[in-house]
Amino acid sequence: MAQSAHGSAPDIGDLHIANPVAEILSGKLLLEWLARRGSSTRLSAAARDVDAAVQATLQEGLTVTPDLGGSATTQEMTAAILRALNGAAPANRRNVPEARLGQPRNHQHIAKGTPTP
Repeated sequence: MAQSAHGSAPDIGDLHIANPVAEILSGKLLLEWLARRGSSTRLSAAARDVDAAVQATLQEGLTVTPDLGGSATTQEMTAAILRALNGAAPANRRNVPEARLGQPRNHQHIAKGTPTP
């Protein structure tokens, strides 16, 4: 079982400006754990690719959320990280579709303490 790092951030929930890096790096940690558990070099490589994409996006500094001094939305920063990830992808690996990730999510259920829809 795996759970990513998160917080409810009710003060910015409707603004779509939450920094997605912790969630994405939590996924990277899961890939690393699965790689070690299954001795998978492909999962290890995927984890390194995710980390490199996040680092490249942060170093570039053009598409970052307000907490990092930028003006990007959560979706825009996620899309930038995906572009960096796709740019690092080997030719034989399928690209991650941007349209499926980085969509606005309604975080009201977290602030109100109700179950996730």
